[in-house]
Amino acid sequence: MKPYIFLSFLSCLWATLGLGQIVLLNENFENGLPQGWTMEPAQTWTIASNSIGNTNAVSRVGNDSAWLHTPFVDLSSVVAPELSLSFAMVTGAFTNPAFAIWYDDGTGWQLLEDWGVFNQINTISVPFAQDPSVWVPDSADVYSVNIDLASLAANNNVRFALGLLHEFQANQSRLLIDNILIQGETPVGIATNTSSALELRLFPQPVTQGTLSIQSASPITSVHVFSLSGALVAQVNQAPTTLLQADVRHLPAGLYSLQIITKTGLLTEKLVVAK
Repeated sequence: MKPYIFLSFLSCLWATLGLGQIVLLNENFENGLPQGWTMEPAQTWTIASNSIGNTNAVSRVGNDSAWLHTPFVDLSSVVAPELSLSFAMVTGAFTNPAFAIWYDDGTGWQLLEDWGVFNQINTISVPFAQDPSVWVPDSADVYSVNIDLASLAANNNVRFALGLLHEFQANQSRLLIDNILIQGETPVGIATNTSSALELRLFPQPVTQGTLSIQSASPITSVHVFSLSGALVAQVNQAPTTLLQADVRHLPAGLYSLQIITKTGLLTEKLVVAK
């Protein structure tokens, strides 16, 4: 391929990916619970297949308080951050469940939003002993919500907890969550650069053993890997670091594009995976 054709192709690709919009977290649980997510207590959530929209969703069933924690994200790296997701709830043996989202910005957990008890949320009833991995998508109302995170925009290390409100736990109530997206706009004055402009090093290149190391003069807060069709195929979110390692063992051999968010800018780079 001629160099000018390749550069033109990359320019079109970056435009297709919408680099004015920065994705901090994007998860649909199609490959299970990803690295960086945690459960409290452990093993209290499961992946429900053929769930919301006939795809995988993360599911919580039980009588006690159990929370699903997202990785930390840097909301200060974007403008107008927002969180969106889809969810559905099932009534157990007694009362309706209530879904809540909390956040931790380093000062302790605080309630962000809740639905189900004081809001008009429809739930359905299921047999008491029904298998929690079984789900009938046509029988429940699926809600899609968008939450404005502008009040948290100055925080560079925030995580979220998703679960049923403890005081409204219902015997065998069920909560299903899917399509979690945290994103925002590129700040004015923050440049989108190639790696050479901000002293970025990727190694090895190509990746043959499954681990990509990214070293940067500016602390890295997240990395997103896109296929050439524009699909997000891998992501890493963590506290700012100048040396980040990304597990790409699941990626087929080929060419990918990287969206690397640092404290001083948004960088784009190519990744070659060889098997």
